[in-house]
Amino acid sequence: MVTKDAHLNALISRFAMVLYHHATTTGNCQYVTLNAGSKVVHVRLTDGGAGMFTLIDVFALSRIKAHFPEWENVAILVIEECFCCDNGTELSEFGQTFWLNMVKDMGVAVDKNQWLLDA
Repeated sequence: MVTKDAHLNALISRFAMVLYHHATTTGNCQYVTLNAGSKVVHVRLTDGGAGMFTLIDVFALSRIKAHFPEWENVAILVIEECFCCDNGTELSEFGQTFWLNMVKDMGVAVDKNQWLLDA
């Protein structure tokens, strides 16, 4: 659990599952390709939504926490924008861009040897 806010935790869990489904069906199967400077790195997606939950926490929520005192409210607004359709089972255009920015941040972290995850 990232927060004591049950609504936010539920949103993050749903986002993690939708994101995992998106990444594994539209991308390179079970891994994400990162551009880490001059290197190309393949990061295997493990543990389904749980692994994605960790990536969301490290590469999205930690940035929101660092910049907004009321980070939970901001995170709810941001994550809600990541879904499209009434049932929220697909990424919106914003959600796809959000994911691509997370992937870029992961590439930068790998390039700078700041990769501290086993996700």
